[in-house]
Amino acid sequence: AEALRVAHSAADPFDLILMDAMMPEMSGFETTRRLKMDPRYSAVPVVGITGNCDAEGTRACLESGMVGVLGKPIETTAMYALLQRLLQARLTGEPPEPSCVSLNQVNQTL
Repeated sequence: AEALRVAHSAADPFDLILMDAMMPEMSGFETTRRLKMDPRYSAVPVVGITGNCDAEGTRACLESGMVGVLGKPIETTAMYALLQRLLQARLTGEPPEPSCVSLNQVNQTL
């Protein structure tokens, strides 16, 4: 609920939102659904942060309107790469590719 109040009271919409999937009062999934109903936020990319970055957790994030998922613990290099890609897509007007990045996935590529 607090996240919605902050977003709706902002003079300008945010360029990108990092959303914890499990928040008190209202989940990040429901908060994202409600934000996406607001025309000011319908095109703003929302990245979910969750400890459940498996197929089910990723699906729940994407179905709520999130375009990216970061697994906990967050790997900063992967996070920066994801945020850069999403912000670049927003600047060019291209729809972003949904993705999930977890520390396990990063370690597997090393």
